[in-house]
Amino acid sequence: MMVATKNREKISRELVISEYGKTRLLDYADTFRDLAVSFPAGQLLELEEPKRRSRLEKSRQLENVQVLSQNMGEMSRILQEIAGEVFAVRRIPDRQARFYIKALKQEKILVEDIFYLAKGEKRPTDTLCVRMSTGKQGGYLTTEVADMISVLLDRRLIPAPGVPYYLGKDVQNYFFVEEPGLTILTGHAKAIREMEQVSGDSFSVSQGDNGHVFLLVSDGMGSGTDACKESGQVIDLMERLLEAGYQIPTAINLVNNVMLFGGEETNMSTLDLCDIDLYTGVCRFHKIGGATTFIKKGRYVEDISVRNLPLGIFSNVDQEPVEKELGAGDYVIMVTDGVLNAFSGDSQEELLKLFVGEMQENTPAAMANEILSFAIRGGGGHIQDDMLVLVAGIFPTK
Repeated sequence: MMVATKNREKISRELVISEYGKTRLLDYADTFRDLAVSFPAGQLLELEEPKRRSRLEKSRQLENVQVLSQNMGEMSRILQEIAGEVFAVRRIPDRQARFYIKALKQEKILVEDIFYLAKGEKRPTDTLCVRMSTGKQGGYLTTEVADMISVLLDRRLIPAPGVPYYLGKDVQNYFFVEEPGLTILTGHAKAIREMEQVSGDSFSVSQGDNGHVFLLVSDGMGSGTDACKESGQVIDLMERLLEAGYQIPTAINLVNNVMLFGGEETNMSTLDLCDIDLYTGVCRFHKIGGATTFIKKGRYVEDISVRNLPLGIFSNVDQEPVEKELGAGDYVIMVTDGVLNAFSGDSQEELLKLFVGEMQENTPAAMANEILSFAIRGGGGHIQDDMLVLVAGIFPTK
């Protein structure tokens, strides 16, 4: 019996490392390939011979080689990190494991093994691994399975990022993590500059690993199609780099160099990045040329402002992250400069702070719409620049 248990532990460990590592490596490979297609270095290699000899073009080629070197270095760091990960398996006592397996079998969920991957530096809690399949017609949503397991273990679990959406007939490992104590709801509102068809402001909300949520806002230079393209490229590249595991400062520098050496004379955009840890409530703001951001805590409103230049101007980006702590009931309000510039005078931020502090709405969507309406009224009903408001509300999970 002891030998069988040891063999089962060894098999489980090998399966976890093989499947989990392979899945992540393949995801990274796909992302790096897509980034290579969008990276401008290839364009520079196709320059005509006279241009290639010019001092300016040689300088730009050298700078792009440096950017590629930085990119490769970060890729190497990520892959080494994955290859060096150690998964310490913590077994569940046999009696408990048999109870869980029997209970799930009654729901037509066939469990071959169940165990924990011990908490590491980048995992806030132990990860539960269940090797299973189902004979149920149509299968189960993995969120449904997470609910069942949560009841059995008396822990609130959710599927880990990257876990398949469905539990089907093929046996494989499924990973579940502790649900964060905080959750986030977002709402946004946009207004397009008069006489334009599209907005030059872009945004996204994406889920990172280990309970992190990224709020991204970018304001393209000017307005219209070109500004929309530029800000959209910034958001898209940042999402891809963060998904691939790049550290935020490195990702920002790479996107900056894409904008700087992209071949356009006016390739400039701002970047506001808000990184929220839903386990701890710690929030880090990375502001590259962006407008003031606000944190609402009841009637008290704090403004976050860093005076630096947008992306695409200098090869080195001035990064000064600002760290704050958030709790349930707090709101993060991100805007583009079109919102603040709608108000005349030198007290634009103070006007918006006072308005936000008095707001009674408690849903992010309603707050975003109210702020946008207030800005349009401040501009006398005219929209002289694109406007974007992104509101994120922090709420308790339970």
